[in-house]
Amino acid sequence: MTFISYDDIIGAVDLSVADAVDPGYVNLVAGTGSGRMVFPGLTIRGYDANLRSGGEFIYAKNTTANVTGQTISSGTYAAATGLATITTGSAHGMLPGATVILVGQVPSAYVGTYTVATVPSTTTFTYVPASVPSGSITTVGTYTNSFIQPGHVCEFTYSLSSGQANLVATPWTSTTLQGKSLAVAVTPLLLNQWGWFQVEGFAITGVISGQTPAAGNRIYGGAVNGFSTPTAVLSAQIVNATYASAVSQTIGTGNSAVALNAQQALVFLNRPFAQGQIT
Repeated sequence: MTFISYDDIIGAVDLSVADAVDPGYVNLVAGTGSGRMVFPGLTIRGYDANLRSGGEFIYAKNTTANVTGQTISSGTYAAATGLATITTGSAHGMLPGATVILVGQVPSAYVGTYTVATVPSTTTFTYVPASVPSGSITTVGTYTNSFIQPGHVCEFTYSLSSGQANLVATPWTSTTLQGKSLAVAVTPLLLNQWGWFQVEGFAITGVISGQTPAAGNRIYGGAVNGFSTPTAVLSAQIVNATYASAVSQTIGTGNSAVALNAQQALVFLNRPFAQGQIT
């Protein structure tokens, strides 16, 4: 989903765009020449017209290095869709909206930093290359991807450095960090980037492969960091959050419709936090 801020403090801003510099009283918005006020822990309001829903979002940083990708098996380009498809030898763990950085591919049109458009399966992902490749990949190269991806359930750590507050987000491990505040990532974040995390309203979360939530199910954390599951985990319930749909549903109508994949579901959040299962 593409949430747009309608907050009085920062104005109309696409919340899926990462900030590469630390926050402060005035932060330049890339490509606009204008400034806005942003702070760690700042909470703002936003909306998604396609979903016809709004929510609240909090601003935090990622301090973990990018994820090393799986071995690339093949790469192809479809002129009809304008999408390049990368097939990996093992499950890549990415969700739509993740940032992927491809290096060393031949033809070189596959190389670059892109947003993952779709994830047709656990071993394929697609993106729109900057130029049209002359054919399929002949040299597979490598890739890395953003540590935090849209849909990851994340927790926060808090600190004070030189008198200034720091707020750092990490995909929830769902094991030992009970009672901490949780949120769903909206912005794909590479190392040392800042972005937005949803704490209230309808959101899309990543679901562990093979799990089948239904509207009204409770939400738990499982064995895959940042991904949710409807299967009860005694030590890892996400309180104040409920599944609002099954996986593979369609959001929006007409040309604006977006199809969720088999690892995405809609949830409703009301400032969630982690604790043991409520029975």
